[in-house]
Amino acid sequence: MYAAKLITLFSRPGLPCIAKTAWVSQQLRVPWRTVGARLLARRGVALALVALGWRYRPARSCRGGHFVRVSTDRTSALHAIGHRSAIVHIVPDRVWPEMWRIRHPDGRLSDMANLAWARDGAVAVAMRLLDPRKGKSPEAKPTASLPSRRKAEQRVPVSPPMRQIEEAATLVAN
Repeated sequence: MYAAKLITLFSRPGLPCIAKTAWVSQQLRVPWRTVGARLLARRGVALALVALGWRYRPARSCRGGHFVRVSTDRTSALHAIGHRSAIVHIVPDRVWPEMWRIRHPDGRLSDMANLAWARDGAVAVAMRLLDPRKGKSPEAKPTASLPSRRKAEQRVPVSPPMRQIEEAATLVAN
């Protein structure tokens, strides 16, 4: 009875990407602690949830567990508030299983990485793209934002360290 209600609940269109067990228990009109373990232990319910694109993540804290929508094509997207589309995508590698790549906004693909590193790299790319102090072009040279005085200082040849030590020694000896 509750299994059919749970499957019907998660087959509804327009659900958010995360569904808390408190919300699920409100929809089923039964406390989650009384039916949750029995429902998820049934193989048919678990397979139906996976087929619908949902995965249960248990938690023992006061926040409780929750259901997470899983992409059917195994890709992830990183969105920012105020942007209509995703900033970067994490896509599986076509040759190596369990290896991932970051798809940049211009379509380029990054080197392969495991999922944790790919997620970290995607966050770094998104932060770099969203930083208002930096230009949006990844090809921009780091010296382009330096003031002209500092650029001139960088071009001045510096004497080798041994010469500086010799000059300091002659000053101390005099």
